[in-house]
Amino acid sequence: MKKQGHREITWEVNEKGCHICTSHKPGSHGYPQIEINNKKRTINRVAFEKAYGPIPEKLQVCHTCDNRMCINPEHLFLGTINDNMKDMCKKGRHISGEEWGQGRRGEKNGRAKLTPKDITYIKFNTNGISQGNIAKMFNISPSQVQRIRSEKQWKHIKRVL
Repeated sequence: MKKQGHREITWEVNEKGCHICTSHKPGSHGYPQIEINNKKRTINRVAFEKAYGPIPEKLQVCHTCDNRMCINPEHLFLGTINDNMKDMCKKGRHISGEEWGQGRRGEKNGRAKLTPKDITYIKFNTNGISQGNIAKMFNISPSQVQRIRSEKQWKHIKRVL
């Protein structure tokens, strides 16, 4: 798949048959994006349109595989926002009422870089090490280290004695 005047879209096939986009980075919502005519578009929508034609207004491109980086047209289907929410709940990917106000915490957050083991180390074993050095160790920002140490984030990880 190639768009004229744009970098070629490339992918690798994983064990589930997903075509994982390797040529473009994900945007803020986790889907790989491409710029076409000065407008950012998700590559899964571009792939769907190339395979099946235009996407009707108010419909979303959903994934049977639940992998946002997948651009395999065979894993894509159209649905309303409501259809997408029902699919998410059916597959157990929804946020429960208890979690709703907090979002997905810690390792349940799909964008988390750290594990509970990393957090335990940062919180309880880094006295005397600067936030900058800790940040470099874990490839995070110094301000993230400060939020972890002050328990503004990852506060559910407690010291086990």
